[in-house]
Amino acid sequence: MEAKWHKTCRNKFTEMKIERHENIKRKLESGSEETSGKITRQSIGCSTVTMTHDCFFCGESSGELHKVATFGIDSNVRKYALEVQDTVLLAKLSAGDMISQEAMYHKRCYSNLFNKARPQKICDAEEDNQFHGIVLAELVAYIEDSRMDTEVATIFRLADLLNMYTNRLEQFGIDTSKRLNSTHLKDRILAAIPDLEAHKQGRDVLLIFNEDIGKAIKQALASNYDDEAIILSKAAKIVRKDMMETNTSFKGFFETDCQKKSVPQSLKTLIGMILGGPNIETQSGNFIEAQCTLTIAQLLQFNFSVRRRKESSMQSSHSTDREPPLPTYLGLLIHAETRKRGLVDKLYDLGLSISYDRIMQLSTALGNSICESFNTENVVCPAKLRNGLFTTAAIDNIDHNPSSTTAQGSLHGTAISIFQHPVKEGDGFERLIPPIALSAARYEHLKPLPESYTVVPPVVLPKRKIRDTFIEWILGC
Repeated sequence: MEAKWHKTCRNKFTEMKIERHENIKRKLESGSEETSGKITRQSIGCSTVTMTHDCFFCGESSGELHKVATFGIDSNVRKYALEVQDTVLLAKLSAGDMISQEAMYHKRCYSNLFNKARPQKICDAEEDNQFHGIVLAELVAYIEDSRMDTEVATIFRLADLLNMYTNRLEQFGIDTSKRLNSTHLKDRILAAIPDLEAHKQGRDVLLIFNEDIGKAIKQALASNYDDEAIILSKAAKIVRKDMMETNTSFKGFFETDCQKKSVPQSLKTLIGMILGGPNIETQSGNFIEAQCTLTIAQLLQFNFSVRRRKESSMQSSHSTDREPPLPTYLGLLIHAETRKRGLVDKLYDLGLSISYDRIMQLSTALGNSICESFNTENVVCPAKLRNGLFTTAAIDNIDHNPSSTTAQGSLHGTAISIFQHPVKEGDGFERLIPPIALSAARYEHLKPLPESYTVVPPVVLPKRKIRDTFIEWILGC
């Protein structure tokens, strides 16, 4: 028959272990004790002197005695002696700790001391438990009241509830130096409120009512304020970058697509999505909606600033490099219709129009541009006249009757009306009018008109010259 064994069993019978057991057995049989080179304090005189010990509590030496070997026993004895006010025991403990006194004790005596101190400990524990119950009831009432006072989903952090619980216990005078068990508090709260559930979220434990779970999830999905704020910030950066790169200034006339060219496409797209929605099915080609989009975009571009103004600044400033057509048109129109500076400045403060001072600058610049055109052409005529068309003029007197009952004075003038006649081949072409430059817009004074416009040469010669001319004409004939 072939023998088999486990490796663990075989390791129990190695030669070293067998030899060790044989040496131990040999020493026990011979009864000989090996002498040690070290002499300890306990071994001196142990063979000749026998020390007797008494119980530290009862003072008797009979029975089985146990030696105090840990400081835990010493601290417990001191605590129990103070609770029961055992003066004899306290006097013995005042000599030093029980380990240094090599104290011995009966288990029965130690148990009797513990039993004497237990009733006082139970009374203190019952009083503490009573306060714990009161604080828990107040905490449960707070949770239920919070549920009734709000319509949104109420979520409680266990850490916050534990802080409230601890602070209330301190108000009752209970020692809270040791940290309370949060799991035990959670179990007590869940037992008191069956509808409450605990959910672990990272390191936090959240308590929420069963019926509010769906509401809380819906609320979290519907209003994620952090993500929405980040999206708005990114959209604002994109649009502001395009607005900063778009420059428009008034040149003295409005081009055909000047409104579209004065604002960036990203701004128009964003405003269109805000007004009509981002869905492709909700987009519209209505002219009125398109004009509303352009109007809002131009006002935003007009009030755009590279940096925020100081709060102490009471005046708004606008850059002439970003001056869309709409605010300029509104300012010129209101001034032409009313001539009221207060109304223009009011619209300017609302961010709808250019300022009255800017209107005066543009008016001066327009007049200077027309005067420059007159000087170039050496003729004064309306800027609307076109080149390449047959033109006629009608001249008539303007007389104001001084004998009229409502007259305040007299007037004698001349009115000139000019007519242009387009043909089938074409309606002529526009005359070139110098555009308004930024330097010209800041020029505060009008340039003078051509001298031919203000100086009229005489049409009647002196009589002597007329007679000589007439004689020469007759002789020549």
